[in-house]
Amino acid sequence: MESGDWRRCEDMTRLRLTNKWVRRLAIAAGIFGVLFVWSTYPWVYWAKPIEATVVDAETQEPLEGVIVVAMWILEGGYHNDEVGFLEVLETVTDSKGRFHFDSWGPVWRPGWGVLDAKDPRMYLFKDGYRYKQLLNGHQGRSTTGAMGRRSTWSGETIPLERFEGDVDEYARSLSYLSNRIEPLAHRSLMPHWSCEWQKIPRLILAIEKVEIRRKVANPRSMAELMTTEEIAYVEVCGSASDFFKNHRP
Repeated sequence: MESGDWRRCEDMTRLRLTNKWVRRLAIAAGIFGVLFVWSTYPWVYWAKPIEATVVDAETQEPLEGVIVVAMWILEGGYHNDEVGFLEVLETVTDSKGRFHFDSWGPVWRPGWGVLDAKDPRMYLFKDGYRYKQLLNGHQGRSTTGAMGRRSTWSGETIPLERFEGDVDEYARSLSYLSNRIEPLAHRSLMPHWSCEWQKIPRLILAIEKVEIRRKVANPRSMAELMTTEEIAYVEVCGSASDFFKNHRP
């Protein structure tokens, strides 16, 4: 082999070694960056109590029987995908329109996700009214990274508007809410999934009730809301039909 060929061979070897070390350094820097960012989040969370009042938007009279669901949703991965639930709670308003969630925690944060500024996210629903989504931080106060979580809606008076329209239109208006709670019932939609659907039986049955009315009124309608029949069977959770027998009126 001529000297020029040896030099080219040596240059190529050095280039391959350089590229190899560059790749290793890039991977190490990426891992370090992820660990650094991850370490900035707390390893435990707890939540403060939540209490608010729900009223009719037109009459300002308190609304009894409003279903309220609070979710603390874990986000993770490269794109901050929803990867699980830290806590899910459900309650209903009393005769004075008030609802209350107890405090919870502290609980260890799973390694695969963190809470962001929107948590807790709350969803309010009463049949005949438009549902309402309440995201945390509506007053401009970010709670990202905080171990103690509080709702910026606590202490507020929350109006619900009556829905004007037929049952088909009503079902379509609930599509987002139905899609919002669907990950609680389908393993394929939530990587780190358990039996959280058992924590919101009132809301699931209320949405199913609207879907049943819609099918009776217009069987050809394309709006399809979540029903108990769609809940994936997992041995650890048991049968959904058996579970909801104890929650149906």
